[in-house]
Amino acid sequence: MAGCATGLLALGAAALLGCRGSDEVSPAVLVDSVTYESGEQAQISLQASADDALTTTDREVREGVTAGVALLREGDGQFRGDLGYRSEWQSDFHAEEGHEYWYGISMYLPEDWDQGENTNFFDDRIIFQFHEGTGSSPALSLHINADQGLFTVRRRANDHRDGDDFEYLGSMPFETERWYDFAFHIKWSQDDDGFAHIFADGEEVRDYEGPTLVDGESVYTKWGIYGQPTRILIDEVRIAEGGEGGLALVSPSDALASED
Repeated sequence: MAGCATGLLALGAAALLGCRGSDEVSPAVLVDSVTYESGEQAQISLQASADDALTTTDREVREGVTAGVALLREGDGQFRGDLGYRSEWQSDFHAEEGHEYWYGISMYLPEDWDQGENTNFFDDRIIFQFHEGTGSSPALSLHINADQGLFTVRRRANDHRDGDDFEYLGSMPFETERWYDFAFHIKWSQDDDGFAHIFADGEEVRDYEGPTLVDGESVYTKWGIYGQPTRILIDEVRIAEGGEGGLALVSPSDALASED
C-alpha cells in the first residue's frame, strides 16, 4: 500500500479523511485502564527518583474523584541513578505488531507546569510515549514545546543504529488550567500498512499512513514527564485492542456527548 503524504500539519484543523487504508471491522475491546481511582496505581509501574514525584489529586480531575500528578523538579536526580530524568507511569501491557489499538489520555497543565531548567539533560518534555524497548527514542510520542507553547507529536523514522531521525506529525497550541483529551488509533507495523490517526478533544486532526514501528515487534506506553522539569496532571488513560468503536472506549464518558 502506498503511504499518504505526511507533511507537518497543525492539530486542531478539520479532520483529514479519505486516506485510510485499512478495514476496521474487528470490535475494539478494552485491555488496560488507569483512571486513578482507588487502587489503580498498583496495576502500573512507577519510574521516578523522588517519593512524591507521582501522586494523585482530588482538586482538578477529568472524571471521577482523583487524577494523577507527575512532578519533575530542577533538583531531582535520574531514575535509578542513570536512567534519565523522569517521573512516569508505565503500562505493563504490550501491543503487538500487526494489530490495531486505541489509546486515550487526558492532560492538564497547571499554571506552574514549567518547573525550571535542567542543564544536564536534553531540552525536551515528553509527556506520552509509545516505546519499542529497543534502546532508542520512542516510536511515537507527544511533547510539550515550551518555547512555542505547543503540544507536538512526532514519530521516529529510522533505525537507532543510524542515529535517530524524526518526522513531526503535527502541533497545537495549549492553554493552561484546562483538560485536553487525546486519542490515538494505531496499527503497529514496520511496513506501509501501518497507520496513526490522532484525535484531540474528540476530533480527528491527523491521519498518517505508513510505518509506525522501526526496529521493534511490540510497544508499551509511558506517560508523565521525561526531560525538563515539569508538573502535569493526567487522568483517564485507556488502551483498547481492535478497530471498530475504539474512540468511545478510550475517551472520557462525556467527551463525545456532543457528537450525535
